[in-house]
Amino acid sequence: MTTTFASVAATTSSIDDLNQYAGALNGESGKGKNIQLISLNDSADYVLTVKNLDSAGKAVEFLAADGTVLFQASAAGVLASPAGAAAVAVVTTTDTQTLSGKTVTRLKLVKGANIASAATIASGTDGNYSVITGTTNITGITPTSLSGVPYTFEFASAGCRVTTGTTLRLNGDYYSNVGSTLTLICDGTNWTEIGRARDQTIGADIHRLTNQAITDATDTAISYSTATRVVGSTWVIGSPTRFTPGCTGVFRVAAGTLMENGTNGFRHMWIRVNGTKVKRLSYVKQSSSTESQHHIGSGDVSLTAITDYIEILVYQDSAGAKNLIGGASDLWATFLRVGNN
Repeated sequence: MTTTFASVAATTSSIDDLNQYAGALNGESGKGKNIQLISLNDSADYVLTVKNLDSAGKAVEFLAADGTVLFQASAAGVLASPAGAAAVAVVTTTDTQTLSGKTVTRLKLVKGANIASAATIASGTDGNYSVITGTTNITGITPTSLSGVPYTFEFASAGCRVTTGTTLRLNGDYYSNVGSTLTLICDGTNWTEIGRARDQTIGADIHRLTNQAITDATDTAISYSTATRVVGSTWVIGSPTRFTPGCTGVFRVAAGTLMENGTNGFRHMWIRVNGTKVKRLSYVKQSSSTESQHHIGSGDVSLTAITDYIEILVYQDSAGAKNLIGGASDLWATFLRVGNN
């Protein structure tokens, strides 16, 4: 369906939509042409009214047959919303646009299709905001044409882990909650974290309910049996001595023990990282054969590789084996990620 116009110079041209009509009026560099309708090749009958908006004829308004304002055209450009109100603009284009001298008062996120969690996912191209469904751990995101555009992922379920790695530059691993969000930006290859909200803080609160024997003069890692709170698989019963967060960062560690009474010797408690003692939590000499000893301490340690792990170590040299007394309030440890390295 084509409408043909003639200019005052007697040359003719055809247009297929109103945007081209407005372009003809506005012209290149704001220099429009005077045009005259010669033919209307359209099966639908309609009337289009053009109305001057100022005495100089530098702005016009286009109205439908019923008087509805379709759009305005002036030296400033085209406003294609009702009555030319920019707040409800409906202009779309596939061309790159440059804003100059404009103020953006609100940036709207466009929701794309939901994305099922998988080892590698692809950000959508139909928006810059998507909901992640499922709890399969995510280790990679395929780059898209949205380089330089912030992209927000909202998680529908708790327990989905997004792992920091070569192309995922996160502030530590991310553990989702229902409704939590992770916002990233891509440079064409790598995704860098901009922010996160309502995610689960990486950590664990664990204890041992039964006694554990500590051999004389031997460094021994405490073997825990029960978790009050664990985020992801940072502590599992298959590796009862280890807290393995799977990410780098600074971790605050606290622990408490109750050592069986003895007649002599010293009692030590340490934080051990990857098999090496890094920070002493307590150091006490046994002073009574009838009283058990409480040991409580805390400290921060830095993990620099995603395979690093933390243990709580105890030592005693009382000339014989001694028990750590089990109990949720007596034999416990907590781990919490508190920052980046």
